[in-house]
Amino acid sequence: MESPALCIDLGASFTKIAVRPDPNQSSELLRDYTLMTGRDDADNQVCFPSVVAHNIKSGRWAFSWDAANLLSSRDILILQDWKSVLFHERYLDESYDPELDGELDPVAIFLERKDPYYIAFGCAKNYIEWLFEKQIPHLLSQHPKLSHLKVSDFDTRVCVPDFVLGTAAADTIEEFLYEAGFETTDTYCVSEPKSSLVGILTEGRNQQVTNGAINRAAMFGDHKLLDQLKNSNDSIFFLDIGSFTTDMALANLNCYRTNHLAKSPANSIPLGIYKLDAVIQSQLPKDVAEKINLNNLPDTEKFHRTVYNVNRMNFDTSDTISLDSGAEVPLEIVEKCIDDFAAAIISACASFLYRNRNGEIHAAILTGGGSLPTRISDRIVKGLENMNFPLLRAHKDIESTMHVDPIDQELVRGASAIGGNSVLFVLANDFAVEEKASTAEVVQNLFGSL
Repeated sequence: MESPALCIDLGASFTKIAVRPDPNQSSELLRDYTLMTGRDDADNQVCFPSVVAHNIKSGRWAFSWDAANLLSSRDILILQDWKSVLFHERYLDESYDPELDGELDPVAIFLERKDPYYIAFGCAKNYIEWLFEKQIPHLLSQHPKLSHLKVSDFDTRVCVPDFVLGTAAADTIEEFLYEAGFETTDTYCVSEPKSSLVGILTEGRNQQVTNGAINRAAMFGDHKLLDQLKNSNDSIFFLDIGSFTTDMALANLNCYRTNHLAKSPANSIPLGIYKLDAVIQSQLPKDVAEKINLNNLPDTEKFHRTVYNVNRMNFDTSDTISLDSGAEVPLEIVEKCIDDFAAAIISACASFLYRNRNGEIHAAILTGGGSLPTRISDRIVKGLENMNFPLLRAHKDIESTMHVDPIDQELVRGASAIGGNSVLFVLANDFAVEEKASTAEVVQNLFGSL
């Protein structure tokens, strides 16, 4: 029997982890039931802060929720967004070979050189070790059907931006995973946009038949849209807005051959919510900017909820947005920066489609944590409407003139981890023949209202 699969979505803000017990079971997010959740933090059981902190004096590291509430000081280094540093274009060619480099002390090198790459390097290495040694075993222990398994029992993948694949940065992440003890039968790194696309389209379903092929109807649903996509060059456009990157992909399902979705055109651009945060903060008056701490995850999340969302039931006409810190953020600056941010994303979408589309696009999918705030989603949706897509899949609170087919909130946040476990990434026979599902399976697995 094939090994169970595990996929880690190393988000810049939050990490999500999904498992697939075997090739014929659905992939699901691992949930931490020991965490209490309220109205504003319902995702906390499946979304774990990627924050890392290091105490220079003691040499100790802290991770995730234990690090999220710490404040940076002379003795405590905190990196909330180490992913965007490690994968910055200037560092993509930085290589790490333990046989050549030996035992590096990245913190010491950072303190000496003030080069942010080394602290990001240290955060990534120690965070991945913590996932293997502490966090994932903690999560598995809470799921009776998985509690007997060790992390090394899983065939592991990790989602990275598409532009990271094939670089020295990808090799470094793979070395970290190998050193920590994770196992893989092929390669650790998979394309973040492609895995998210697969997660959304299959909703985590997996099914193979005796010859190793996928059972198409059981995984996707057997209806007119998918049949049309199978027999033509038509496709579905996928857009995922995250904290570090915006990801795009085209799901052209022609031939339904193994790995076809995994080979879809895809692109990641380093334009995410953290970039928007930085632009807004740089445009604010100095006395206002100084009251905003965006190197503390709880404060950052509050900033996002307050500044990037419109209360549609509130007719407040104030020209400022009030923060708990006492800062009064000029609405004009926020609106202008979000306008520019959304325009840049839509422009990137248009360029991507110009290069890659070959036929009609029957639907657009909008997902990712950055698609949730209403000031952002309203503008992105308006841009997609102007592209004349006939249908939109997005979270349930989207307002659009297009017909909207809602995506489950957990899938909006966790599609990359769920899709990265798909059998579409691991099958070996590109010409395997598929079998139809039963009528009951087809009805059960219809792809939303498409």
